Amino acid sequence: MAIKECRECGASVSTQAKSCPQCGAPGPTTTNRAYNARLLAVLIVFGVGGYVLINGDNAPSEKDSAVDGSQPNISEDCKGDLSCLGQMFSVDANYPCKQAIKKQSDYSIKWTDGWTSPTFSAYAWPNSKKEGVIVYIGDNVEFENQYGAMQQMTYYCSYDYREDKAVNISVVPGSRS
Repeated sequence: MAIKECRECGASVSTQAKSCPQCGAPGPTTTNRAYNARLLAVLIVFGVGGYVLINGDNAPSEKDSAVDGSQPNISEDCKGDLSCLGQMFSVDANYPCKQAIKKQSDYSIKWTDGWTSPTFSAYAWPNSKKEGVIVYIGDNVEFENQYGAMQQMTYYCSYDYREDKAVNISVVPGSRS
């Protein structure tokens, strides 16, 4: 015979007792298995949902690289279309471009982009129109100068979507507008 706490009042009760001698609760040391099963099911659903939300769908998309790693798969409708390609690879360009832009500052930087203002407000072909490269343009960053003041900057990031890297960065003072 073991002693456990009553689930209602916390008093010490024998596991064989039919009711708690202090508060009268029936089956004072038993747990509600149905409740525990529902709680476990809810936790599993939220866990799987969170995993899918964070890691996304691992199914290949049309921009994923081919099996041999050579070229991203781009639909015929999108080839040569700057708007289509710019939108398709803007999320991929975000991290490498931000890292390269960050290296251009001697002091601290502050990103001012967010949900309402994306990192890149425009895109263009590079002057050489090199295959697989798109220039992403934005002005949502401030660089600190040697006096501690922040100054808005416009950045141009040439992103090679075949190699997933920023190949050329230019940062100039001022905003695009």
